[in-house]
Amino acid sequence: MKRTYRFVEPCGQVTCTTDRGEQVEVPVFGGILKHPSADEVAALLTDPVVLRKYTCAALRSAPWSALSRFPRRWLLACLPQAGLPEGRRRAVEFMLGPGG
Repeated sequence: MKRTYRFVEPCGQVTCTTDRGEQVEVPVFGGILKHPSADEVAALLTDPVVLRKYTCAALRSAPWSALSRFPRRWLLACLPQAGLPEGRRRAVEFMLGPGG
């Protein structure tokens, strides 16, 4: 039996302003935030607090194929607030390292 895997794909990109006033372009994935639809997420990401919460939730649960779509510097900025378990934190730090 042949098995095929579908990798998660974003349903769009949104340019947002962070709480530090920087512009970042983040992918929109349905399911990272539990209740809003993918269309609603795009509108919610205009709020810097929601943007950081969305990114921290992605760091906690999204596969690397999704995380690799986020700007590296933005993921690194959110990593301390994400509250990741030790093993996941080390894996994400490794993937975001200089060669990642």
